[in-house]
Amino acid sequence: QRLTQAMLTTRQRELRELARRRDVTAALGQRLARAVVVNRDKQARRHEAAAKMLASLGYSNVLARGYAVVRREDRLVSRREGLEAGQAVTIEFADGRIDAVTGGSATTAPSASKPARKAGPGGGGQGSLF
Repeated sequence: QRLTQAMLTTRQRELRELARRRDVTAALGQRLARAVVVNRDKQARRHEAAAKMLASLGYSNVLARGYAVVRREDRLVSRREGLEAGQAVTIEFADGRIDAVTGGSATTAPSASKPARKAGPGGGGQGSLF
C-alpha cells in the first residue's frame, strides 16, 4: 500500500508538471502567433514605404513634372556638348516618346541675359516680399 501511495503521488506530480508545461507551451504559442502577425505587419509597412521611395525616385515622376529625357542611340544625353546639329535623338515625355533631329548650333552657350522683371505692386511682377 505504501508503494502504491508513493507511485500515486509521483504520478500526480508528473501530471501537474505536464499540465504546467502544457500551459507554458500554449502561452508561448500565443506569443509566437502575435509576434508573427506584428512582424508581418511591420514588414508590410516597410515594403510599402520602400515601394513609395522607389516610385518617387523613378524618372517617370520627373517626366510627370514637365521634364523630358533625351536619348541618342539608346544612350542618355545629359549635356548639350554631346550633340551636334542634325543628329537624330529620341525625346521622352510623360505621355510618350518622339523622334527628333537636333538643329542649330548645339555648342552655342545659352544667352546670359535675363528678361527684366517689373517690380512693385500693379507693375505686373511679383514685387518685393520684404
